[in-house]
Amino acid sequence: RPTPRHADRPITALPYGDSRCEKIELLLHDQVPSRRDSHRLWRIHRIRLQQISTTTQQPHRTMDQLDIGPETAQALGSMSAKDKQELNQFVVNETQKAQIQQSIHSLTDTCFRKCVTSKISSGQLDRYEEPCMRNCVDRFMDSQMTVIQHLEKMRQI
Repeated sequence: RPTPRHADRPITALPYGDSRCEKIELLLHDQVPSRRDSHRLWRIHRIRLQQISTTTQQPHRTMDQLDIGPETAQALGSMSAKDKQELNQFVVNETQKAQIQQSIHSLTDTCFRKCVTSKISSGQLDRYEEPCMRNCVDRFMDSQMTVIQHLEKMRQI
């Protein structure tokens, strides 16, 4: 198995020591790009991310397909081809991260509504809620791993 690109990053401790969680965490770390320190690039990234959040998302649009203002167009025009490629990759990665975060929020909401049925009077789940949450998360992680493995197989073809 190839070594992850960001093997030097620590893996966040995940609940219950579930190795499936750790595998997904490793896969996610491989998708996260390293950040550039350039203020100019960050400004363009921020503008592009604002455009993504305010417009209907279309998968993997190129910079030529963006509806941008003249100032942004001028800044993009002065970028090298390599910087444009890095910017496109950054936008794709940020979109993927946003989708992953949305999935996690959806999981949390679904499992909480399903499993937490009593009033929350203490800082802990009761004896029936904890196994329910664990099973709900396990089913989600299993399905996500299946999807990731299937996409990985498709990518290798």
